[in-house]
Amino acid sequence: MKLHLFLSIILFCSYAIGHTQVEIIVDLNSIHKVGDIDIFEREKWITTHAVTDGHDWKGDRDKLKYLTQDLDVYFGRSTGLLQYYSTLIEEDPNKKGYADLESIKEVADLYKRNYAQKTEIHYLEKGNIIRAAQQQPYFPNGENPMKNGNWFFSTEDTESRPLGTAAAEYQAHFINHFYGDGGKSGAKRPTYYEVMNEPLWPYIDMEMHGPASIKDLFKYHKTVADVLHRKVKGLQVGGFCTAFPDLDKNGFNQWEERWKLFIDEIGPSMDFYTIHLYDFPIYGKKELYRKGGRNEATMDMIEHYNYLKYGEIKPWIISEYGAQTHNLNRSGWSSLRDWYNVEAFNAMLMQFLDRPNTILRAIPFGIPKAEWGFNKNENVPYASRLLRKKSEPKKYKGDWIWTDFISFYKQWSEVKGKRLFATSSDVDVQVQSYFEKNELFLILNNIDEEEQHVHLQLQGDYQIVNQSFKRLYLKNEKTAYDQKESKKIVDEVVLQKGETIVLKYVFNEIIQPKILTKEYKQYAKEFKLPIKNEALLLHFDTPNNIQNIKKTAKLRLGIGRDKSVSSFPVKILLNGQFLDLIKDYRGDMQKDRDYFFSLLEIPFDSDLLKAGENTIEVFFDKEGGFITSTALIYYTEN
Repeated sequence: MKLHLFLSIILFCSYAIGHTQVEIIVDLNSIHKVGDIDIFEREKWITTHAVTDGHDWKGDRDKLKYLTQDLDVYFGRSTGLLQYYSTLIEEDPNKKGYADLESIKEVADLYKRNYAQKTEIHYLEKGNIIRAAQQQPYFPNGENPMKNGNWFFSTEDTESRPLGTAAAEYQAHFINHFYGDGGKSGAKRPTYYEVMNEPLWPYIDMEMHGPASIKDLFKYHKTVADVLHRKVKGLQVGGFCTAFPDLDKNGFNQWEERWKLFIDEIGPSMDFYTIHLYDFPIYGKKELYRKGGRNEATMDMIEHYNYLKYGEIKPWIISEYGAQTHNLNRSGWSSLRDWYNVEAFNAMLMQFLDRPNTILRAIPFGIPKAEWGFNKNENVPYASRLLRKKSEPKKYKGDWIWTDFISFYKQWSEVKGKRLFATSSDVDVQVQSYFEKNELFLILNNIDEEEQHVHLQLQGDYQIVNQSFKRLYLKNEKTAYDQKESKKIVDEVVLQKGETIVLKYVFNEIIQPKILTKEYKQYAKEFKLPIKNEALLLHFDTPNNIQNIKKTAKLRLGIGRDKSVSSFPVKILLNGQFLDLIKDYRGDMQKDRDYFFSLLEIPFDSDLLKAGENTIEVFFDKEGGFITSTALIYYTEN
């Protein structure tokens, strides 16, 4: 029986049972291209917050090999190297507050020689590394010493030597002299560089490390980026590495004081913007999530403003993402704590995969051993780890074994190939689909608060030879990972809350799509509109390729409002025609937050669009808050 007929019959029978169902449709005849990207780039997505020669792998290189070779994981990011070697660098005797170049070269040669001797790890070099500087000792405020407290970077701030010049020149020399081209020449030079890891959280929010202002921290970013661009060939530099972005805080004052200011004053000096996205699933008595609509609204708001100001979408690096597990951190390791992380990894990765043309890298945050983060006062190890001691949580003893973080990498270990056009009838059941030769990988993720009954419809004239499942879910307060084959072809699955399934289909012949579906995203001319008791007008100029448009299109509205009023518009008109409103946001309704900030996705028939200017009218029942961003997504077929 051919695939499309078989699934249609099963689908009809299932509907007759009367379940509430989510319909997943995968078009095996249609490649899905976003910008210039139509493939699953493992080096971009399947990464670890570690490097080849990290100290954490000492004594456990077999695990390093398993991660990189068997599970095909790429190295992603390191933040500690510069800080460690800064303790060895001498001050220039002829230039107070500047690092001595000969001292840098001497220490760099030692590092390269040590790396050259580690021939057993050279074949494991994988991925374009992100290097990031920590907050200390680089920001020049006179309280962050170099060389074990012997000297400080210069605090001068003049037209010719703006704030941070001395620290910037040290970083440029570091990158130029510490790295090679891999193997015996030295560790591979980083492709990406973050000016500072999470600058505002310690300096501004927590008032650590001495005096600082947002304006000076941003000025420092510009100085470092400009110096590195001049002195380090080919290096891409970005910032400002937001720790916990809450653009809506204090009625969007945080947006005005932080990201808007950064874009206005520093944006042109950045090759990419960098951000950290974390769920707080167990924060006191609250659950504060970013996965779903909040992430979408955050990224769209920054993209939209940058596009209007500079005429382009600045690329992203998500240099950390996952979960912060506050309530569980003092009690030591647990499988439940790991679950909150791998659940967030999957949910957020599924979102990031919708931006393959604008995201350069995404790094799930999990340090291999992180013994530097062991809390001696409370006798508990660091929370977000790939490896733990075998006897944890009772004792911190025994061999190193994998935490449940490894299940995330196991689940994605085979995914590869070109992207197919796939849709879900529910925004809370996220879907991605890729194929390689005669294999199809269909990934489903449930961010709804309830289990979801899902029906699968594969459109294409292919016969299924085999079907297998990799499931990652919560069972009895523990992370559960199952992998199995199914002798019969299953077209209905039940997704538990937070569950992710990777289904692998093997067909009787190579998949050969005939259609190229290309996705376009267009932001409105208006940005951050105050919501009033009147029509809110938004305008788009749609290109002339509208004649090849696919029927499916989407309107994306970022909405930030006080929780005392409704977060949904009462009506929306596109070119004078009413849209069917959906009262559902991707992810949660942010019940434990002080303010609502999310993104509403409204599908509509693309026949309503026209070449040239398109007008959208949005109405709310009460004034207050903002439409923070607006975008149209539509598709063409060739």
